[in-house]
Amino acid sequence: MKYEQKDIATNELKEADYNPRQITANDFDALKDSIRKFGMAEPLVVNSHEERKNVVIGGHQRLRACRDLEIESIPCFVVSLPLEEEQELNIRLNRNQGSFDYDVLANLFDGADLLDWGFTGSDLDLDLTSLPEDGDEDDDLNEPKKFEYKMGFNNADEMDSFYEFIAELKTYYSDEEHPSLSEKFLQYTKEHPIQT
Repeated sequence: MKYEQKDIATNELKEADYNPRQITANDFDALKDSIRKFGMAEPLVVNSHEERKNVVIGGHQRLRACRDLEIESIPCFVVSLPLEEEQELNIRLNRNQGSFDYDVLANLFDGADLLDWGFTGSDLDLDLTSLPEDGDEDDDLNEPKKFEYKMGFNNADEMDSFYEFIAELKTYYSDEEHPSLSEKFLQYTKEHPIQT
């Protein structure tokens, strides 16, 4: 399949009426954040076939994000396909995606960064760590202890709200003053006690 790469005016691009792909509000906001920061790092795939001119085959959500961001032209890979092949490519582009290795994410990336980059609390089954209570200091101060806590939530929205709060903590306190997430959490609870 031959293609050419060129910029096309946003207002000339048409969404395919059959596109089955959806996006959550949270993912859409994360997509816009990514485009704001990095631009269109991945071009759209657009049809130039005489009966399907400027119909988007791949990248509908990016097109919507660019429209929201008032971006006037978008880099595109342009192909010429009849409708049947256009639809097949649309499905293949949307279906043929890998999945995340969550062990790699957990070991190589900071959870708060992942939340900031568009993951939700329900995407990441994060274990929270905390500092020991006062008076529970370990005899061997050179070997830090890790504490794991399990938390229960009534629904995914509650869990997402909690993880959004944890992400806010990361930006609320400086790393110099409170270097770990657990220290930030403890400081916040000291400054904002629960009123009963």
